[in-house]
Amino acid sequence: MTVNIPSGQKELLLICTINWSPENARERMASLISSHGYTPLSKNLHAVACVNDIIAQGVTLALLDAGYVPGPDFPIVTGLDCTLESVRNIVAGTQSMTIYWDTSILARQAVIMANAIIKGEDVSVNDTSTYDNLSKLIPSFLCIPVVVDIANYKEILIDSVYYTMDEIYSNS
Repeated sequence: MTVNIPSGQKELLLICTINWSPENARERMASLISSHGYTPLSKNLHAVACVNDIIAQGVTLALLDAGYVPGPDFPIVTGLDCTLESVRNIVAGTQSMTIYWDTSILARQAVIMANAIIKGEDVSVNDTSTYDNLSKLIPSFLCIPVVVDIANYKEILIDSVYYTMDEIYSNS
């Protein structure tokens, strides 16, 4: 598979969304849609990879503004952080997936690490090679990310009581 980026925008300073604002993401996406002539009926946009759910929400609004409708021709939109609004968008068919980090695991590990530091003990980590701040490698504890999509959101989010069905299906 070849990924084509028609805008040519690949450098970090070009692709960033100021303040991680959904409004700024919406405006930027609307500009890209307009400048490249994307429409749901002719020059279809296939995917938009977003750095997080907040950006994905702005992108989704721009796609809806441009006439895209939920369904098989709606562009794949990715996200990260498993925000409630993005889970609602997954259910509505306007976001394809998000990444869930189990915060209970992170919180438990943070307590274990803090207690070890307080006691002067070795801190338990599971990664000693990924994070290099150009001065040294930073030992870390990495949580396993989980992809959440329409096929598994109930199992991952409802069964774990991260969200309730009422929260996901309410209009607020």
